[in-house]
Amino acid sequence: MVKLVIFIFMICAAGAPSAFGEDSGDILLPMNDSSPSPDSFSVSLRKAKKVKTEIKAVQLIKPGQNSQFTAGQLNFNWKVRSDAKKNKMKFVLENLDSGKAVSKDVRSEQLSVDLKPGNYRWRLVSSDPKVKSAWRAFEIIQSDFDVGGRAPELNIDSLASQHEAPDLSHRDVASTTADDGKVDSDTKLNEYRKKKELAEQEASDLEKRVKSAEIDAQKAMQVAKEQQARLKAVRLEKAKEEKLAKERFVKLEAARKEKMKQEEQARIRHFKKIQMAKVRLQEMNKRLRIKLQEAKDAKIEADRAASALAALSAPEASESERDPADQDDSTSTVQEE
Repeated sequence: MVKLVIFIFMICAAGAPSAFGEDSGDILLPMNDSSPSPDSFSVSLRKAKKVKTEIKAVQLIKPGQNSQFTAGQLNFNWKVRSDAKKNKMKFVLENLDSGKAVSKDVRSEQLSVDLKPGNYRWRLVSSDPKVKSAWRAFEIIQSDFDVGGRAPELNIDSLASQHEAPDLSHRDVASTTADDGKVDSDTKLNEYRKKKELAEQEASDLEKRVKSAEIDAQKAMQVAKEQQARLKAVRLEKAKEEKLAKERFVKLEAARKEKMKQEEQARIRHFKKIQMAKVRLQEMNKRLRIKLQEAKDAKIEADRAASALAALSAPEASESERDPADQDDSTSTVQEE
């Protein structure tokens, strides 16, 4: 964009035809982006697309960009969009020569300031950072007349007398004025060249900064992609670890449940064995009680039989014969017990 502006400015300075059509609305643009030579150039016609321009919140009207005014009172005018008038507006004026800046709160859309010769720039800002204008630079030059339009005072002593001979030195003054005009033209041309060189230098610096910014952006994008790839790999690895941990947990839980099931079955079997042992013990006790009862009954029967046998024996039996019998009865009784 900067190259295009410089190119059109060079064409206008060389006296070439205007690069903008008057009636057709076409725009003459260079064939390529390379810097054209001063002697020859090529252009092509292309229809300009209609672009919807958004109305800015703050529009600066006067003074315009790079305008010149004489020293004295200068009127500043601007326009504020209706929806932005609710914000508190502030007028900012900066002296580019001294670097000093002043600001003032404004409510209207105009302001008058008394200025001395120098280079200035101005803008409008508001309490909302989004509502502000760009800077506009202008120049205040020294005027040959004062503010009231009166010519400067002359020194009467330096004026020639009416009776003196006419002074013909004005011819030299005229030639000197012509030379001064030529010098002024050369000075302006040199200033124009310097401004052009500065503009080209600024454009070159801007291109370098843009390229550097693009390189930095590409590096940042590459770093971001690498970080994203590493993050993705870490996430995949973490997901795998979580999956393995989940599988291990499921296996351990299944093993724990199986072990609990086996222990429960073992307890049930042990309980059944205990119950069966109790039943067998009860049966054995029952059979033992029955045998004891049978033994007691047999003893009673034996005692009865012995008593009956003793009663049937002869009373004349001797004591010697009875004593062994008694010993046998006592022995059998002890054995039965």
